[in-house]
Amino acid sequence: MSCAPLFATFDSPTAVLWLAGATLTLAIMLLVAGGNMVVKAASSMALRLGATEIAIAATVVAIGTSLPELFVSAVAALQKHPDIALGNVFGSNIANIGLVLGLTALIKPVEVKSPVTRMLLSFYMLLLLALSGWLLVTKFVGWMAGVVMLSLLLGVIFWLYRGKPNDVPVAEVHSSIARPLRWFLLFFFGEVRGNRFWAAVNPLKHLWSATLYLSLGIALLVLGGGGFVRSATTFANFFGVSEFVIALAVVAIGTSLPEVAVSVSAAAKGQGDMSLGNIVGSNIFNLLLVIGFSSLLVTFEIDIWDRTTLITFCVMFFMGALVWFPVFVLKRRFLSRTYGAVLLVIYFLTMWFWFR
Repeated sequence: MSCAPLFATFDSPTAVLWLAGATLTLAIMLLVAGGNMVVKAASSMALRLGATEIAIAATVVAIGTSLPELFVSAVAALQKHPDIALGNVFGSNIANIGLVLGLTALIKPVEVKSPVTRMLLSFYMLLLLALSGWLLVTKFVGWMAGVVMLSLLLGVIFWLYRGKPNDVPVAEVHSSIARPLRWFLLFFFGEVRGNRFWAAVNPLKHLWSATLYLSLGIALLVLGGGGFVRSATTFANFFGVSEFVIALAVVAIGTSLPEVAVSVSAAAKGQGDMSLGNIVGSNIFNLLLVIGFSSLLVTFEIDIWDRTTLITFCVMFFMGALVWFPVFVLKRRFLSRTYGAVLLVIYFLTMWFWFR
């Protein structure tokens, strides 16, 4: 959903801003629709495959919602803009916990029932410690580190699908995920034939149709995320914000919007493990897949003692610990609205630091 050529055809700054605003609105609509489709289709897939909700959320859904980050960072790496690639990943991880989880918990407390969720949170914290230690010693991430990261990612996926863990099964729900399609079938084919067609394509009844709806939902998320990034970048450039800040904040917010759509939709439907699993899974995929794959294309030189980089790492670790401690150590089943409010405050304070 790239609108750069279209933006460039307008000479009037007012017209450019109006077009960017229209693109932003359309992108948000796509993200909301795609998020609803992904949540319900993934739940149906978990039910049909015998997999757990958290396994689907932390892999299939997380990969889908991490595609914008992968696309942005890979392109930035190929174009020799490592700051944009890294800023997008680190900023997205902060936005996923501070903005996405904070907003989700503020709307409805997130219920955590699965022990797999706690293990994934612990693994994410270990990844942050390992990456920090690696950068303290070497100050770069090259192809060897990329191979290790991708190998770890394969190990996580294998662990999640190693059988049927003792986890909470996904309950089948009747959803309005494809209600417009059902209305279309009934309107054009009549009640009898329309219901027959609906029975054949209902994503909550058939694995193939659930997979199709999941793919369509992910496509909407990618389109919506790309449109948001493009329009938000237009606004940022218009007001004279630096490229690094755009990558760390604006682009990161845009590429995190699929997680917002999925996690809020899941939490609103009482699927707390899918909501948190998507967030943690996306953060793990951002570190292992996005940085791992991008480091095969270009070597990243990272000075962890740089003021902005150091504070960014500290915020990432502190936000992760703020979620990990009550879930893993205190064994709390809910992340309350108070936690959501605290995460949002930390996130906006970080935004203030980046933009000041």
